[in-house]
Amino acid sequence: MSEILCSTPGNIKNGRFTVYKDEYQYNEIVIYMCDPSNGPDEYSLVGESTLICVDYDRWSSDPPECKVVKCDYPVVEHGMILSGFRRKFYYKAQVVFKCNQGFYLHGSSTIVCNANSVWEPKLPTCTKGYSHNFGNRFYKGR
Repeated sequence: MSEILCSTPGNIKNGRFTVYKDEYQYNEIVIYMCDPSNGPDEYSLVGESTLICVDYDRWSSDPPECKVVKCDYPVVEHGMILSGFRRKFYYKAQVVFKCNQGFYLHGSSTIVCNANSVWEPKLPTCTKGYSHNFGNRFYKGR
């Protein structure tokens, strides 16, 4: 049986990997990281940072990307950020909302900035009234 070897995995824009060699043995790993940004926003590593040589010339996943991922400042009318407050919201930033008194939350209270610079799930809304939780049913009061 011949030795399992992988060739060098792909180079990525705005990033690099360690350790660079011409070929890698079975189960050897490379670790990707992003370069510092010259602009106002940092690069985020999107994808797997660690790749493993798993078969002849086959890595455990495709190389990641280093790109600016930045979500818009999340504003929920009649609500506020409970945790996760910051000036800029980059990849995987998580925000938790709560509604002001007299309003109830519709949607998820927790959102995350995804790789496409979009909040997931979508921003919740705060609706006037109050909710009563009876088991798994919510009733809106006036």
